[in-house]
Amino acid sequence: MFDVGNSIMCTGGTYALTSGLVHTGEKYEPVNLRSIAAKLLGSVPFVVYMLMLVCAVLQLHLPQPVYTLTGLIGGANTFFIDADDRNDV
Repeated sequence: MFDVGNSIMCTGGTYALTSGLVHTGEKYEPVNLRSIAAKLLGSVPFVVYMLMLVCAVLQLHLPQPVYTLTGLIGGANTFFIDADDRNDV
């Protein structure tokens, strides 16, 4: 559950909450659920995260080429190496 909350805050939640509390010269908007939701829905990473969460809950799968491409990209990033593969590095 920590990962879910942390990812929401990292993908726009922190900006949505603090922008209502800190006046930065933009038009002042009071902090309410509508303004927070509007800022979150304007965050592309948040929308993609929510879309993928819905796909996971509904057990919808992406086409195999997407997994192949992201597997290649993930293989180039040392932070995405599986625990079983770390001994080979």
